[in-house]
Amino acid sequence: MITVFLLHLKRHLINARYMASLPYTWDSANNTLKPVKSLRVKKFLRFSMISQFIYAILQLVLTAWSGHPLGKKLLAMVFTSIYFCGLAFRWNVKLDLIAMHLLNTFLKFEPNYVADFPYKKTATDRILGLLLPLIVFSCWVVSLGAGITVLLFPCIPPFLGSMLPTCRSNIPIPPGWVIRILLAFIDAVMLQQVCISAAFYLTQVLIGAIVHLWNYLSMLSIRTQNGINGESHQNFIMWYKQLQILTVLSNSCNQKRIFPAAALGLPSIEFFTFFVCIKLHNSLGAFETAFFFLIFLNVVAFNMTVFLAASKVFSCSVIQDVCTRQTIGSLLVVG
Repeated sequence: MITVFLLHLKRHLINARYMASLPYTWDSANNTLKPVKSLRVKKFLRFSMISQFIYAILQLVLTAWSGHPLGKKLLAMVFTSIYFCGLAFRWNVKLDLIAMHLLNTFLKFEPNYVADFPYKKTATDRILGLLLPLIVFSCWVVSLGAGITVLLFPCIPPFLGSMLPTCRSNIPIPPGWVIRILLAFIDAVMLQQVCISAAFYLTQVLIGAIVHLWNYLSMLSIRTQNGINGESHQNFIMWYKQLQILTVLSNSCNQKRIFPAAALGLPSIEFFTFFVCIKLHNSLGAFETAFFFLIFLNVVAFNMTVFLAASKVFSCSVIQDVCTRQTIGSLLVVG
């Protein structure tokens, strides 16, 4: 239920506004999302996405053709795969607002749909309620950690400093502190934009839409089983049609970019992190091994959650569609 996670949605949008990571923000007056109107912010959004795409390509090419040992290249590919995956979620150069319209549709539909229905939080709601703030917090931690890493080790791949000629020589020469601070700031800002926007599309749009539709279909199933009285025939048919529209809107929002990003990007992160844990287990310390293995487990959990929940919603919607069509047919006959 989107109203259950409304506070988390607002916080995520507020955090995204700090670095201009999304083309929309929260409208407190109407309690909905609204598009960003500033032309400067729109230009900055497009510029940041294009520059991050070029940066990701450079990470991939320069790391692969660098003289670094295989171990460093594999470690760099973990972060490059995370960068590519996050950028795939974020990629929206046209600044289309379909995700905003989807969330606004949920916000407008849900109050009327659950007005006369006592709703209790499910286990999924409670788990997501704990995870969503941690995910936003981790975005800041990861970007800050990357900035500190670049500041202390400016030549470490695949970050921006490793692309400098002095760092690519046979004997790497780290730049001065002014250049280090500049590189650390750029890397931290770019990674923050990628992380916070990717987390938004993954949790609030993709997983959020799946969970919301799952709850709506479950409620419709309960309504169908409890029977419909004569006064609510029209409302029942209206709810059914609106749920169909929500499903179509959710599919059009997620199928073209967000779901493929999860289907292709998350397994690539799984591959590189697991490969690093196996290949470099002798050279990595216990902390580093645990770190990469934790990334692997988190990505596997995300991947399984997305696909299992999506398949559950699909099967539930098919069954519910058949049952509801039969119910609507009987209502029309009775009416």
